[in-house]
Amino acid sequence: MNKLNIYYCPNCKNVGIAYGKAQIECCGRKIEPVAIEKENTIPTITEMDGEYLLEYACPMTKDDFIVAIVVERYDRVGLIRLFPEQAAEARVAQVKGAKIYTVFCRQGKVWAELMK
Repeated sequence: MNKLNIYYCPNCKNVGIAYGKAQIECCGRKIEPVAIEKENTIPTITEMDGEYLLEYACPMTKDDFIVAIVVERYDRVGLIRLFPEQAAEARVAQVKGAKIYTVFCRQGKVWAELMK
């Protein structure tokens, strides 16, 4: 399987995902994939009803918020969209071997972190 790339449009705040190289355009401009870094922000994880509840210590203001949580499993990819001024939490299914990416936006800088 090719490498997962996450795209973010700074104009309309749209999020897209693609495997391998892709030319993605949004709002009339080409957008590049966001950088994926090792995890620095560790969420609180609670197991409940066959799911994980991920809770982040993020202020969720318009300048500092979580854009999305991307769950990559062996057969599919899921995208959970979060918005400023909502709770910094999401529920994801418990799947062995799943990779969870958290996409952050802080003062216009966007990056993703891979949780292992």
